[in-house]
Amino acid sequence: MNEEKAPEYGSFSSEPATPLEALERMIASLPPGDPARRELIDLRSSVAEQEEMISEARHTIEKLDEVIKKVPIIIATSIQESASRS
Repeated sequence: MNEEKAPEYGSFSSEPATPLEALERMIASLPPGDPARRELIDLRSSVAEQEEMISEARHTIEKLDEVIKKVPIIIATSIQESASRS
């Protein structure tokens, strides 16, 4: 991303919800040409990737939690079926 064409992040609610939003606020607060702004813009893509990875991991954990909740039911059903065959 070109430093001079960095997105403007001026319209925010009072508190950033994510580290990415906080970073975007910092970028917006710095003038074009500021060396720190260039570094923050470079850092932004890494932070965005990490947030996406965390979101995907959270979704996977939720799916696994649903499966784990079903395991006792599956085991109980299996035991009942085995007992009724005996």
